[in-house]
Amino acid sequence: LIYYPYKDHQQMERAGMNEVLWEQACWLLLVFRCGLSMPIVNTIIAFWCIQKRRRLLDFFVASTQTWRVDCQLEEKVITKLEMVRGKQDEHNYPQSWPPLVEQVEIIKQLTDESIHLLTLLDETYPRHLKKAMNELYLPPIFFYTGDLHILERTTIAIIGSRDASEASLAFTHEAARCLAEQNANVLSGYTRGVDRAIYDGATSTGGVTTVVLP
Repeated sequence: LIYYPYKDHQQMERAGMNEVLWEQACWLLLVFRCGLSMPIVNTIIAFWCIQKRRRLLDFFVASTQTWRVDCQLEEKVITKLEMVRGKQDEHNYPQSWPPLVEQVEIIKQLTDESIHLLTLLDETYPRHLKKAMNELYLPPIFFYTGDLHILERTTIAIIGSRDASEASLAFTHEAARCLAEQNANVLSGYTRGVDRAIYDGATSTGGVTTVVLP
């Protein structure tokens, strides 16, 4: 698959932030509420959003026949989608659909905490990740806070034990500090042990770090 920038995004911005919120809400719904595996979610995105160049807002009001024939989804997948969709008033969609309203409120809460949503189709989605992973298993959504431009730097991950010795932690701290001084983005999981030493070492010298949380 060749992923392209989400062309409808700019059009939605011109139309107003409400449409952006509704579309993002659909992403949350598809990824987290439908009970579908990541390969199935990515297959839907690839066909519906990339190949057909349509919004997920349209996907959730598509007919079952469209899901079955055009999207070639299995019956068990369609059943899960129908359970989430339930009965809705298409004349006042999406405002009349409680599952989407709920997701919009979640996005607003996250935004208030300076946490943003990044989808697989956004231009700023980490390009190294796309190169490294099987496209069917790419995370469809990231939540992030901070400066995404950090990911454009040389990024180095240091991996180690949560129960590392003091000597190992001191070495890790120094290694992370040296890398940060060379303008590298040092990546960690921010857990105890080596991960925390990485973070402390990188930030002790005014460097940058990317923390990947579960």
